[in-house]
Amino acid sequence: MEDLKKNLSLVNEQTRAMGFPEIAIVNPNDCIEQEKNARYFAPEVFQQLVDNVKSDGRLESIPLCYQTEKDKENGKYHIISGHHRVSAAKQAGLGFIMIFVIHPKNRDEIIAKQLSHNSLVGKDDKVILFELFNEINNIQQKISSGINNEIEKIQYTSLNFHLGNFKQFILLFSCGEEERFDGLMTELENTVQVKHDSAVRIVDNNCFDKFADNLRKIKKAKNIKNNAVGFTRMMEIVENYIKKYDDEGK
Repeated sequence: MEDLKKNLSLVNEQTRAMGFPEIAIVNPNDCIEQEKNARYFAPEVFQQLVDNVKSDGRLESIPLCYQTEKDKENGKYHIISGHHRVSAAKQAGLGFIMIFVIHPKNRDEIIAKQLSHNSLVGKDDKVILFELFNEINNIQQKISSGINNEIEKIQYTSLNFHLGNFKQFILLFSCGEEERFDGLMTELENTVQVKHDSAVRIVDNNCFDKFADNLRKIKKAKNIKNNAVGFTRMMEIVENYIKKYDDEGK
């Protein structure tokens, strides 16, 4: 351990010169949590994290910490981000973890970094997520991926086609309008004898462009500025079409 600390000291001289955080190998029990942390995990998600850390025998995502002058005397570090990873390391019984150490100028910088690390996160492409998950053959590795719940939400009956670039159109409905839309989709599917197993519809980009073009035409013709109102008008047109279809069928 002493040799490791000497080597890290040499490495940290260079990382500091390059503007990178320093590296430290510490006991997770020497890492102090912030009194306030807005990020939380559901119990089952945190338990999966603990199981993963215990299985790996290490943290594979490095917490960010800082150290005050007083901390240097007692070997303690304060966590900026990675609270749950450090807690998982403690519960998994790890003796040592690797952390990054920075030297913030003031409390404002500490809080800003804590919030940004928690909030600046990306989103998953659900289709690619599904494909990657299916590439995992080992069931235990599927579980350790931690995305089982997300996969369960995807109900595509088949994904054996190339999507390429795609667009999405998100609709937010009030309670009454949601029921109306669901009823309309059911009627339309029955009319054209099409069955979908998911609220997610994947169509060719040309169909999306046609849909968007028709929505623009309806808004222009009726002097509508809002997309939601324009879509409501579009639903009325489809409802009239279905009624006319049914009447002609009778």
